[in-house]
Amino acid sequence: MAAKILRKLPPRNKVIKTFAGLRPELGTGAFIIKFREKPWGFVEAAGVRSPGLTAAPAIGRYVSKLVLERLDNVRPKQKWRRHRPAIPRPAYMNERDRDKLIKENPDYGWIICVCRKVSLGEIIEAVERMKKIGVPVITLDGIKFRTHSMCGDCQGSQCRPHIAYMLWKRLGIKPWKISFKGGGSKYAYSEVKALLRRGGSNA
Repeated sequence: MAAKILRKLPPRNKVIKTFAGLRPELGTGAFIIKFREKPWGFVEAAGVRSPGLTAAPAIGRYVSKLVLERLDNVRPKQKWRRHRPAIPRPAYMNERDRDKLIKENPDYGWIICVCRKVSLGEIIEAVERMKKIGVPVITLDGIKFRTHSMCGDCQGSQCRPHIAYMLWKRLGIKPWKISFKGGGSKYAYSEVKALLRRGGSNA
């Protein structure tokens, strides 16, 4: 498909990652935007073709209206905090603030993701925040979306093993229980699991 769009394809060693996707649509070209009662709370927004880019603000307002109409009698269990402090990013700090942060917590001086300059401190903070809000499964994608680690040129091939090792050693999550996005998307298999078991009772 790419060959039909581009005059000349880049060499494979220059391609970071490839994707394939499908956008289902109605034969009429109409959008499907509705609040589903089963499962309750699910808003369906489908069949949105290219006009969806310019229609996005209107779609957002309409979806919020649908949600508010049905949440009128729903009260939150706890007070919602609109703003929360961002995870410290040493890469974006000036030298003085960065040195101060690293003195307070040396983990922020250990760069795990070289491509995006993400430190161990940021990754641990992201995991602690996930645990605090009750995320049932700590996943590699969860860390990725919160810190931008594994998003660089190597797409995680360099830093992902270090992050998995940190989850094991710092947080006690066994390597064979670490997953990319939950479910059956396991990260470590077979030989890794066997070697760790042979290493002793602590593995």
